[in-house]
Amino acid sequence: MKKIIHLLFISIVLSSCSKDDDSLNTMEVLWVDSQYSTCINFLGEEYPCLSIQSNAIIVENAWTYHHGIEGFDYQEGFIYRILIKREKLKDEYIDGPSYRSYLIKVLSKEEI
Repeated sequence: MKKIIHLLFISIVLSSCSKDDDSLNTMEVLWVDSQYSTCINFLGEEYPCLSIQSNAIIVENAWTYHHGIEGFDYQEGFIYRILIKREKLKDEYIDGPSYRSYLIKVLSKEEI
């Protein structure tokens, strides 16, 4: 019985160690609104953040907030459609994101 439990434990450990890192990465197309929103961290401090949505077309009042996208040169006054790569972070923080986003391509940029 001890051998069975031991083998089961080893197989679980080995299977969890062989995770495919690609499952932690995703590609996504987003809309980015024409102006910054104000977000508040867990200390009650305000900071600017991007308003985004992943709908096929822009839906009023469906914006969510995003901490930032690496490589994205955002300018207020434009609505963007962008392709990003999201990478799951191994270390998460209380008030931090659980993923990091990287710009792959700006698909469109329209002045408002």
